[in-house]
Amino acid sequence: MKLYELKIGDEITRMISGIIPMPLKITNIDDKYIYCGDWKFSKINGAEIDEYLHWDENNTGSFIKLN
Repeated sequence: MKLYELKIGDEITRMISGIIPMPLKITNIDDKYIYCGDWKFSKINGAEIDEYLHWDENNTGSFIKLN
């Protein structure tokens, strides 16, 4: 499965620091982002986007791992 194939209700795993898995369910998708509750991920590469932590597609602390 690819990021562009994900849909609302799908289950994914958030990998925190690349080693800590956290199961999440997709709650919304728009043109740029995949949302899992309060978490937002890039549709480009699955990186977590967090403006407060200055995380973006290039510098992030977690990412989506497809189940």
